[in-house]
Amino acid sequence: MLKGPLPASLALEEEGLAGRYGSLIEVAAYDLREIAAEKGRALLTRRTAKTRDLADLFLMETRKGIRLEDHLELVARKTEASVKAAARYRQNLQLIEGRFDFMRDDEAEGLMLKPLPEPAFRRYRERVLTLLTELAPTLST
Repeated sequence: MLKGPLPASLALEEEGLAGRYGSLIEVAAYDLREIAAEKGRALLTRRTAKTRDLADLFLMETRKGIRLEDHLELVARKTEASVKAAARYRQNLQLIEGRFDFMRDDEAEGLMLKPLPEPAFRRYRERVLTLLTELAPTLST
């Protein structure tokens, strides 16, 4: 999802080097909607807060149009399956308020090669954390 010129720390020493020593390969990857839903589930059930998941979701929305709100049913199904399978996820789900409070104050600086637009990211973070806070009590545990 990195766009634009590479930072100097990632620039190749010699122009065209990658083309001479490598070739394109096909890589299997999850669909972005699945990744978004999994990140939503992780935010709900992980023991420690991960602002990186919010940053990834923000980039998925702003660059690819994948909105977490559009995939809440999948987030709910994944979360319900997780909390049924592991008691620790059930406990973590019940304690999201404290983790989310921490995440509201956590800085995204240092997580990305290029800085996120802070005002837009802060608004996004608040919207998603509120959305997930409202979803949590509706899940069957």
